[in-house]
Amino acid sequence: MPERLLSNQSKGAIADFEAYIVQLDKEIKLSQGDELKQLKADKAQRQSWVKELRAGKNPFTDAVLEKLRSRQ
Repeated sequence: MPERLLSNQSKGAIADFEAYIVQLDKEIKLSQGDELKQLKADKAQRQSWVKELRAGKNPFTDAVLEKLRSRQ
């Protein structure tokens, strides 16, 4: 999760997520199989977070945070 989001800077967090989405697009073009599926899922998740942040919502519920922690 971007540091800017943790410090309540949603505009900066949106910019961070959008930059990450651009990077994911590049990786998606070079991937296949399970890796491709995971990258597409990651992209969709970040796009969802951006949408919620733009709507003034915090997409990081306790359930989302727990899921992110379990992936590490």
